[in-house]
Amino acid sequence: MVLRTVTAAVLVLIVLAAVFSPYPGVLIGLVSLVSVLGAMEVGRLTGTTGFGPVIGTLALGTLHFLRPGVFLEPWVPVLVSVAGILAAYFACFSTSKPSKEALSFLAAGWVAAPLFALAEWSLSRQPVGQAIIPCVPVWVGDTAAIFVGRAFGKRPLAPKLSPKKTVEGSIGNLLGCLVGGVAMAMAFGHPWWRGLLVGLAAGTLGQMGDLFESALKRKVGVKDSGTLLPGHGGVLDRIDSLLFTIPFALLAFV
Repeated sequence: MVLRTVTAAVLVLIVLAAVFSPYPGVLIGLVSLVSVLGAMEVGRLTGTTGFGPVIGTLALGTLHFLRPGVFLEPWVPVLVSVAGILAAYFACFSTSKPSKEALSFLAAGWVAAPLFALAEWSLSRQPVGQAIIPCVPVWVGDTAAIFVGRAFGKRPLAPKLSPKKTVEGSIGNLLGCLVGGVAMAMAFGHPWWRGLLVGLAAGTLGQMGDLFESALKRKVGVKDSGTLLPGHGGVLDRIDSLLFTIPFALLAFV
């Protein structure tokens, strides 16, 4: 638990430093790095070499640089993310064509599109730092789920996918996300109801993202998506909830 807490604290500091940096390249650089690392883990989960999703991520990154603002179009990150999620699912659970390599290429959208969309959205707004608006509800919700689950958890939420998760912890997660969403929206001068929508996305879709990755890991027989982050596993293990949350949370600000 101590190792997990220390790692989480370091990651939060890195994210905050990039988000509030006066140099846009810092945030874009972090997003690009996380996208590539996440894509490599997608390759592992989909049973490919990892080059497919990495190339897919680089293609999305190139699109970002060739046409700045493309991920600010409201439905672009949503459609690309959904396509990536479906591709990752079928790469793991389907034996029919198209090939796993082709699907893993498309699966890059699951990771890269939300992250690039969040970075572009944040860099286009004042005051700076608004990328943390969908992040903080996820962090607060995860923390609330741990404490509520340990104190009151009795009923399993999805025992076949994630045995440690409970219904009580899930409710704590949702409430924490709602509080975090409203607090972040108001802190940046947005109406409280926008934050409520972000919190709702984090508390529902975020938990779905966590269970989705758990299903993929169980299918391929691995405990974690990687070993990069001590106490957490891989990059996807840390951002799976956020990836499902971002595209739909940003729709609250359209």
